[in-house]
Amino acid sequence: MIYTATPSRQKEASFVASRVSDSGATFGNPAHDFPQKVTYTKTSSTSMVVRIEGERHGKNRSVEFSFTRVPCSN
Repeated sequence: MIYTATPSRQKEASFVASRVSDSGATFGNPAHDFPQKVTYTKTSSTSMVVRIEGERHGKNRSVEFSFTRVPCSN
């Protein structure tokens, strides 16, 4: 499985799955500038955490994003 990110104003980057389960998935691309690893973790039936991590400017960095499902109004 491959995850392809297309961030605005940047080249797309592909990350290959190294772990996939019912509770999440981890993708990696050691050649990418930052991040080199993206991890999705299901924390409940309505929420998840995404962690991006890797080396940038010679230092290890990580950033977490929390997401919660909300109802859509029509």
